Amino acid sequence: MKITANQQVIDKSIKVVETYAAKEGAGGSINNLSSILIHADQESNTVTLTAENELSATQYFIVDGADVEESGTILVPASRLKTAVSNVPVGEDVTLEADSKTLAISSGRRKLSLDLLDVHSTVLPRIGESGENKAVFESSEFVSGFKGGASIADNGSSSISSNVYLEFEGDRALFATRIGAAVNLKYVSIKSSDGSVATLVNRNALNNAIEQIAQGETVEISIADNKSAVHLVVEGENVKRHIRLATSAHDVKAFQIDNIRKNTFASVEKAISVVTVNKKDLIATFRSADTIAALNGKTEVRDIKMAVAQDGITLSVKDRAGFEDVVDIKSLVGEPASLLFRWNQFTNLFDSYPPEREEIIIALIPREGSVIRSIALIDDEDFTPGTDSSTLTYVAMAAATQNN
Repeated sequence: MKITANQQVIDKSIKVVETYAAKEGAGGSINNLSSILIHADQESNTVTLTAENELSATQYFIVDGADVEESGTILVPASRLKTAVSNVPVGEDVTLEADSKTLAISSGRRKLSLDLLDVHSTVLPRIGESGENKAVFESSEFVSGFKGGASIADNGSSSISSNVYLEFEGDRALFATRIGAAVNLKYVSIKSSDGSVATLVNRNALNNAIEQIAQGETVEISIADNKSAVHLVVEGENVKRHIRLATSAHDVKAFQIDNIRKNTFASVEKAISVVTVNKKDLIATFRSADTIAALNGKTEVRDIKMAVAQDGITLSVKDRAGFEDVVDIKSLVGEPASLLFRWNQFTNLFDSYPPEREEIIIALIPREGSVIRSIALIDDEDFTPGTDSSTLTYVAMAAATQNN
């Protein structure tokens, strides 16, 4: 095997492998990987890197500036390969040339030899084949589904709160998370599908994959025959990446998605009022409250009060600065109300709203009769109190700590 490419091309490729094959919450450290499989194909002039650990695996094709002079497949120690390539000055070309026992990494006068691992050994990374029940998404839909359906969850230790529920069938897919009384339900469109899936995927591991998906790519997702993993194929122009993520199939029933949907939609239908507000203005007010609190020596805002009236939404924070600001609203249907929320849950809820929407639709949900105890964000321009919510494509809820 013999290939030549710019140092930045090879270094970036290793880092992509590193990110996808990271352990949960480990931040993508290649120390988690024992080996990387490199396959060079002279005929197609492509180089494939494959690595895996407990949760995921990837293949990455070097397509920008790689020159394959000789085909071949080798298995190299991951950490030593990364160190050797990172020590080459940025911008220089690097040649990787291997015989049956060693890999020579050379650039200019520099040359380093690495002992190869047995390409048939038990540590050989295995990407595996795509599983059954496939669905294909536009990258924007897949990313929107994850961000809309996962943002409200925190880093709770329970298996439920640390996972994203994924369900698809026909032309629609659902991404959902929940923690306590808070829930996010986000539906997105599927480009094509074959079969159906309902499973839980680790949220951190899926987020690692989401961060590397570019606009304009397609995402194919399928589930392994034994239901233990989902297989993602992310494909763009001349680039294809494979990612395998572990599932938590045994917790699907515990997630209780049918009850969540039923209770959430039933609650939204009973909304006392619905207010529409410019998203940019509302988010800017959040940030102002956070900044003012920090300048006054308070590192974290704990509670935020939201008062909805005909002339606008008043947001206030009880800190040293006594912050208060009014955000103009587009419309209010129903009754005014005032509620108190935990800051982190409140801001996470609004940050999860579909990014393409310029306006936020907020429904105030009653509990125990007419007492308002929570809010929901809705992605439906025609929604009004009492509207049938069964066709809503996005619902996110957060419980108030108290009426105020």
